[in-house]
Amino acid sequence: PDANLRFDPFPGSGVNRPNLGISRQGSNLVFTWPTDIAGFTLEYATNMPPTSWRSNSVVPVILGGSYAVTNPITGGRMFFRLEK
Repeated sequence: PDANLRFDPFPGSGVNRPNLGISRQGSNLVFTWPTDIAGFTLEYATNMPPTSWRSNSVVPVILGGSYAVTNPITGGRMFFRLEK
């Protein structure tokens, strides 16, 4: 099933954060977020709490009014966020 997640650890920070949409397509996860809130990149960590966040290596493409990133499902635990 598709999901649309939002978690803001800094409420009231004044940063307009986009919702991160997640859907499964076969053996891939597709992450989407709107293009009208610029400057965000997809990052991931392999544990929580993260010791570091890493930039996702897949370059987003624009589909309609959204950025989209497709990542293969690897079986390992991964946590994703949008960061400006």
